[in-house]
Amino acid sequence: MRATAPPAPPLFAPTYAATAHVHGALPPDLQARSLDGLLAEVEAWTLTTCGPALLFGDALPADREAAVAEQLARYTGLAVDDVRLRRGDQRRRPA
Repeated sequence: MRATAPPAPPLFAPTYAATAHVHGALPPDLQARSLDGLLAEVEAWTLTTCGPALLFGDALPADREAAVAEQLARYTGLAVDDVRLRRGDQRRRPA
């Protein structure tokens, strides 16, 4: 049996969203939604927006990176400053 790599970080977004929803950590508009409805939205966004954006790596335009980071923060209940889209990204490290 071969060892496999863990799922890429964007694939964790639905799990983080579900956890944040259960703990009441989402913005009010997302918290008011059903968990199933929220997860369907986050899963679609992960596949159509977040994942493809990450494929750009360092070529991802700053405005697109900021938009993806802001939406990921909303879906996970994290502060946008704590969201890192690039491995080793030091720019968003909390002080």
